Parts: sequence; structure tokens; C-alpha cells
Amino acid sequence: MSTTPTLIERILPDAGIVSRRTRQEIARELETHLEDLRGECPAESAVYERFGDPREIACGFARVYRAERLALYAAAFCGLAAASWGASAAFVGAVQFVLATMLGFSTTQLFSPQHLVWESVQMAALTMGCLGIYFAERLFQRWRLLKAAGLIASIFGLGTLMLQVWAPGHGRVLPMAFLCAFLVRVLQAAVPHWLVWLGGAALFGGLGFLAAHSAAQTLFASIWIALAACCQFTILMAGAFDRHILRRYFA
Repeated sequence: MSTTPTLIERILPDAGIVSRRTRQEIARELETHLEDLRGECPAESAVYERFGDPREIACGFARVYRAERLALYAAAFCGLAAASWGASAAFVGAVQFVLATMLGFSTTQLFSPQHLVWESVQMAALTMGCLGIYFAERLFQRWRLLKAAGLIASIFGLGTLMLQVWAPGHGRVLPMAFLCAFLVRVLQAAVPHWLVWLGGAALFGGLGFLAAHSAAQTLFASIWIALAACCQFTILMAGAFDRHILRRYFA
């Protein structure tokens, strides 16, 4: 029985080669090399011995194509962050506009250039907080969520100090975004099923509306509920990215 398919199937999955075209070219080269060895060594055991350990060959390919994998990872992560940020900002903006119109607030002030700038910063911080906590958990074996949150909190703390120096009075944007991202991640870890989480969020939102004594409080409560929903959406996007990109090419 030929060893060619078996050996190649043992190499390519662990070689970390991202491009399908490159994988096909490598497979053809390996097939050619094995056919040459088979012509020199009639015994299949000798072909296997001269060919080398498939695990070592796969590790060699993984080192060679490491830069390509990292480039894809960086591009995909930036795309994930941009898509999550854009969708979240659009959703929160729509919620603000609809509620402000219904409650009689001035949309001109609510969507002033300065307000939009800092809201964009807050949404970007919220997105990076969610993604940072989610992927930082992969760095730890025990107490993953708490350790990941501590790591990201330290980064956000440094960013808060820098932002406070650069734009006094706006440093609170980062801690608020981190707190929202952390609480949603804790809730998701405790109640993994998103339908159950959505029901809990609806209950929390209902209580928030009942507790609101003015239109301003109602608008404020609604915005925070929208932010929590954005965190959940971002984490779901991160899970899809993890399954289809990280675990496929970077396991």
C-alpha cells in the first residue's frame, strides 16, 4: 500500500499553511519527492524512514509560513474589530436617535461633532475591551476570565491615565467601556446560552425602564442596554473568529 496519501495527510493539517494554492503546491512537491524515494527504495518502510518524521516536517513548514499566518491573523483581527465597532456604533446611534426623537430631545446636540468623536472613542474602547478579554483568556490555564480581565484592565488603566492627560475630563470613557465589557463577559460565562442571556437582559432593561423617573433617565438606561447588547454581539463575533480563523490556522 502506498504511503503517499497517509504521509501528506499527516503533514499538511499541522503545517500552518494558510493559502490553499500553496498547500496544493506543497502537496504536489511532497508527492513527487515520495515517488522519487519509492523509485530508489522498493520497501515502503525504507521510503518512510528516508522521508523523515511527518511531525518534524510539519513543524518546519509552520516556521517557514509563520509570517504569513501572523499577517492573516492581524488582518482578520483588524477586520473583526472594525466590523464589530462599526456595527455597534451604528446600533447605538440608531437607538439614541429613535429614543431622542420619541422623548423630545434635540438630536442636533446629541449628534454634535464633539459628541460623535467621544462616542466613537467609547465604542472603540468597548469593542477592544470585549475582544481583549475574550482572547486574553487563551493565555491562561486557571482563573482565565479574572486573569484576562486583570491584564486588559491594566492596559485600560494606562490608557486612561494617558487620555486624562491628553484630554482632561474624558479619562472616564475607558473605565466605563471596560466595566461594561467585563460585566457582559462574566454574565455570558455564567449563562452561556445566548437566549437565556437575552431574556436576562430584557428583564434588566424592563427594570431599568420602571426605575426611570424621567425621560433623561429612560434614554440613559436604554443606551446602556444597547451597549450591553453590543458587547454580546462583539463576543459572538469573536467566537466565530476563534472557530473559523484561530483554531483552523493557529491551533
